[in-house]
Amino acid sequence: MRKILYGNVSQEDFGEIIIGNNSFLFPNQNKLLKANEVTLMNNSWTEIKTQKDIDFFMDLTGSLHDSCLKELKYLSGMYVDEESSMQAVNNKRQIHMILQSQWEPHTIEIIFDKVSSMNLNPSDENYDGIIMGSHIAIEDGNFVWFDSDDFQSNYNELYNHQFITYIKSENIKWKICNKHIGKNLFFTSNQIK
Repeated sequence: MRKILYGNVSQEDFGEIIIGNNSFLFPNQNKLLKANEVTLMNNSWTEIKTQKDIDFFMDLTGSLHDSCLKELKYLSGMYVDEESSMQAVNNKRQIHMILQSQWEPHTIEIIFDKVSSMNLNPSDENYDGIIMGSHIAIEDGNFVWFDSDDFQSNYNELYNHQFITYIKSENIKWKICNKHIGKNLFFTSNQIK
């Protein structure tokens, strides 16, 4: 069983959540973490707004170690209707992503909202596409997710790596969706609006 300790707590002052084979320990007095406990139990969306939220997500998911990007879907907000009239404004700019892991929680869905940039560098058939670790940074009021945590002193080094995928957006939210493990498609035409 993998145990993750979140925050500075004494042995007598913690709460515990068990998901699969993992036990997560949290300080009882922290309201934010209590809200996250409910989120984990209800399988609902959790927004990332602060560094503490980033730390919670990274602790919970083990920085997405031994995971893979299974599916990715982009919604611009633009479309052409039945009368050939175009909605020509990118008013959504959302990326929906499914990550699957060999560890609990097995499946995480992430929505990046109001995306300003993305760099997709998937591995080809000659290399594995395993995410060994990931990193989320707060940059100029935006969040940047990298599919790597392989940097020496500054995460900005990741922008220069040839095989790094990153997404920069105003907002991020995530949820655990372990029922979506396996090779079947999660994103279908009627699931995302």
